[in-house]
Amino acid sequence: IDESAKVNLGTWWKANFVVGGTLGKTGDKRHAISLEMVDVKQGKTVSTAQLAVADFNHKLLLNRLAQLLLWGRLRVVCNQSPYEASLDTKALREEMLDPDYNVWLVEPNEKHTLEVRAGKENYTTYREDLILGVAESRVVEATVKYRMGVLVVQSNPEADVYLDKRMIGATKLRRPVQAGEYMLT
Repeated sequence: IDESAKVNLGTWWKANFVVGGTLGKTGDKRHAISLEMVDVKQGKTVSTAQLAVADFNHKLLLNRLAQLLLWGRLRVVCNQSPYEASLDTKALREEMLDPDYNVWLVEPNEKHTLEVRAGKENYTTYREDLILGVAESRVVEATVKYRMGVLVVQSNPEADVYLDKRMIGATKLRRPVQAGEYMLT
């Protein structure tokens, strides 16, 4: 049935969402499923899911389709590559990735904490609390920055200051440096 018929059915059933689609056989043990979810109040399709399965395990199939249709969709973009992302302190795992759309599937209407870390040392960690609604899509642009510190050296009498055997000035020195370990002389 088309989108408007789904809206009419949803209105009649007093439902918020209506799901419809097709199930077809593509081989001896292979099935292809295509579904779309229509938001009755908005009157438009808000989510689609396509899935090909070898075994027709109803419970696993329904679970996966519910995730594809109902769960929030999160795409993470970071200014540093490579990077690692976690949701609620658990690394984002392959089974949470929707390969068709390359987005992470996130349980809807729950508060989640996203953390993104650069794959290199001495970078800040990006943190954001987020709640994704049913079938909501969001792109998070995580910015991690290289950590900087300030080196302050004072002495009496005045002296030259060396950082890793390289002269950087004289005492009463105040200078920004990248975070890390150095030999100060």
